[in-house]
Amino acid sequence: MYHKYGGLIARLELVDALVCFTYAIWIRDYAKRTCYRTSWSTIEAFLAWCKQKWLSEEVIDAERSFIGLIYMIEGFIYARKVAYLAESQLGEDVAKLYDSMRVEVDQAATKAEQAHLSTDLNLGLMAQKAQGTPPMLPSPASIAPTNSANSTPTTRDEGTPLPHPAAASASQQRPPLLPGQHPIRGKLLPQRYREAPIPADTMDAMLSVTSRVSLPFLQNIREQVNSTTAAAHCLREAQATLNLTTLVRFFPTTFARVINTTLLPTEEYEPDIEDEEGELYWPGQSITGEGLGWVCLLGKAMIKEFGKAYGYKGVDGVVPKPKPEEAGPGPNGFHSQQRSGSTPQGYTPRGNSALTTPP
Repeated sequence: MYHKYGGLIARLELVDALVCFTYAIWIRDYAKRTCYRTSWSTIEAFLAWCKQKWLSEEVIDAERSFIGLIYMIEGFIYARKVAYLAESQLGEDVAKLYDSMRVEVDQAATKAEQAHLSTDLNLGLMAQKAQGTPPMLPSPASIAPTNSANSTPTTRDEGTPLPHPAAASASQQRPPLLPGQHPIRGKLLPQRYREAPIPADTMDAMLSVTSRVSLPFLQNIREQVNSTTAAAHCLREAQATLNLTTLVRFFPTTFARVINTTLLPTEEYEPDIEDEEGELYWPGQSITGEGLGWVCLLGKAMIKEFGKAYGYKGVDGVVPKPKPEEAGPGPNGFHSQQRSGSTPQGYTPRGNSALTTPP
């Protein structure tokens, strides 16, 4: 069967290895109740290669479920990183930055309010001075009648009164911002403005508040954004080809193990990954950071059920590399001596040489 379905068997071996590697890293995480980000980074290249091999082939509907499985594994890995990073140092750093920004925003609003009050007070004084200024002195020709053309007028025509400075300033002000019309939300907004209009200049002062952040903090924020976006993309792709509908159509035994279960979502440690009859559990919400164990258990069950029709035996079906003493004679009829770090044909892989000892 292996020679007849060589391409499919090779792809099954890839996804089988991916499931086993992922499960091994998850077991280490689970034992410590943490997420070793450096450990998960070691699987990224192999996961991408495995996915590329499956996507590059024309597959039937049942085989397409394994593409969904690969995307589900990748999505749950990203979601695990997001959840644990948010609960660790990043969450503490964001809380400290938020609290310091709250104080600075409130101070900026207070300064803007004081400046606004000072401006209003100055305008009021200017208006009082304008109203209290005595009329202008008469011209030197004081002997002339009061209606003489030589006198200096003390008032303007009734139709054109002198402008009021405060009124002129108020006409140039922008309208205040009502609740819901500004970008500052939650506790960052001072309490006195959460249900009241905010003067435009006060809002400008609050929006101008900035803060310096450290490089590690910025890196964590960037990684959190990237992981969130990647998790959403992977899980969208996964649910398109791997769901309960496809499971019941192409993997009825695995479906029955998932549906007829008494296990809880927190009991990922219970099943044996090599068991073909025990209960399983459909992976829960990835945003919790958990469920990756269930994904691996589900994937292993799918591989075993699907592979039976093609004689797939997993690790037991792997053809071992022959030992040097068991290798057949070379082209000249003599047994060739294999160099350390080389293949039986004498090829030395990159990174090894006759002078180096393989690890």
